[in-house]
Amino acid sequence: MKKTLLIIFIIVSNRFVTQTLNLQWVKGIDCLNNDRVTSIKTDASNNVYTTGYFGTTSDFDPSNLTYTLSPIGQTDIFILKQDGSGNIQWVKSIGGISAEIGNSIDVDISGNVYVTGNFSGTVDFDPGSGVYNLTAVGADDAFILKLDASGNFLWAKQIGGSSTDYSYSLKINNGFVFIAGLFSGTTDFNPSAGSYTVTSYGSFDIFVAKFDLSGNFVWAKQMGGTSSDMARSLVLDAGGNIYVTGNFNGTGDFDPSSTSYNLSSNGQSDIFIAKLDVNGNFLWARDMGGSMGDIAFSIAIDMSNNVYTTGFYTGVANFDPASSSFTLSSVGGSVDIFILKLDALGNFIWAKGIGGTSGDIGNSIAVDPLGNVFTTGMFQGIADFNPGPGTATLSSVGGSKDIFISKLDPSGNYVWAQKFGDFGGDVGSSIYLNALGDIYSTGNYAYTVDFDPSLGVDTLSTQGYDNIYIVKFNEATVGLKENFDATNIKVYPNPTNGILDIESENFLTNKNVKIQVQNSLGQMIYSVTLDYQKAQIDLRFLNSGLYYLIMISDKKTETIKVIKN
Repeated sequence: MKKTLLIIFIIVSNRFVTQTLNLQWVKGIDCLNNDRVTSIKTDASNNVYTTGYFGTTSDFDPSNLTYTLSPIGQTDIFILKQDGSGNIQWVKSIGGISAEIGNSIDVDISGNVYVTGNFSGTVDFDPGSGVYNLTAVGADDAFILKLDASGNFLWAKQIGGSSTDYSYSLKINNGFVFIAGLFSGTTDFNPSAGSYTVTSYGSFDIFVAKFDLSGNFVWAKQMGGTSSDMARSLVLDAGGNIYVTGNFNGTGDFDPSSTSYNLSSNGQSDIFIAKLDVNGNFLWARDMGGSMGDIAFSIAIDMSNNVYTTGFYTGVANFDPASSSFTLSSVGGSVDIFILKLDALGNFIWAKGIGGTSGDIGNSIAVDPLGNVFTTGMFQGIADFNPGPGTATLSSVGGSKDIFISKLDPSGNYVWAQKFGDFGGDVGSSIYLNALGDIYSTGNYAYTVDFDPSLGVDTLSTQGYDNIYIVKFNEATVGLKENFDATNIKVYPNPTNGILDIESENFLTNKNVKIQVQNSLGQMIYSVTLDYQKAQIDLRFLNSGLYYLIMISDKKTETIKVIKN
């Protein structure tokens, strides 16, 4: 029997859809404990790149083969490349006798891989047979490492001084490398023969720095005050403007020039978002928070340069940086997840709170071309993931930490949320969306976790804690009937390997029905005119991903999402 998917279409301007999260694949990295994954990215060919650190002998090959690495010291950096099906291409380790951490990864248009993080002591940054040692000046120095598409060493640079320097976030934009993090004491940001030293005002200050693709220093900017301030994530728009977020305490100056723009925290730590231009000049800065601890971990922008952040807040916190206020109150005064949206000028649009009476944290955020917002992190106990008047509760296994992935629409309304976990501590650390709408996420799990959100089962199992998962999902959309005149159309198979059958009792009786196929960016990539009740179109030339099938007659226009395998 041919398996069909019955799609109930209605007019595009008045349709309602439910969406489900479909597992494409999940891969695990096995260890005993003390492995962490911090960042995930894909390239134009949908190869997947991750970085983090490992503290015990770990098997990085998610197939039946084994590819084990053992750390030299406390923790070593790993850099992993997988193909679009999750098969390992290569894995590299960087380390010395102390603790080294990879915090962020990105890829340029040539497939070169860039990683940033921090290291101690002397470390060989060439993962091949060669040697390229860097020695930290202080307790911890920041680094930038560049490998080619095959994982071969190209260069490594260090940023540091006599104290502590961490780089948390890295992005490639218009032929330059941007990093952001924290520094203390006097730090030299020029890794070449010259120097560019900056001295912190307090315990830790924020930095944003720019380098070319050869690792040559361009500029570095400082923000902060007399307490502890740090940048945790940055993102750039098409014009090269820089958006950075993190947390600060006390009064901090967020204008890196000789002019001041001070923000003052309300409590232990407040959230900040700052915008600089392509040359590092100040554009604006905003602060959000309450009388307790509030931290932003991740930042993203949409195609209109609206700004999104996530993290956690405690108690009552104001998320409107203007003179007016928009407060969120965490459940029971505990730590809850926030998701915040500002416009490109830093004006408040909306803020949403998610959580329960235990600790809930948003670790990473991403936005699709339509402005839908995806977040991952962890929750404990019972948490409500619908920030509106409705409820969408998830319960963690045994009250322990579980992974969540959630989706809100562009207005901050609930779309869906999924959880994954077992009795151990399970945490989502990073999420990334490619141009086709595929969802990639990574984090840590313990014991046995089923990563298939459907009725199917696809588990990863381990004997230890802090094992790493790397997972790929996509969304399937099923239209729901909203009026009695809606047209029944069968589209099958969906997902499809390329040949798509379309049947309708009345829609295709209209002569000259035009069928268009658009990608997730709204670009038309295929068009055909049909005049039969049954039709077949060939989509085998398309890459795997999410597409929109739009049917246009002289009386109506109807649409459906189609998944191409």
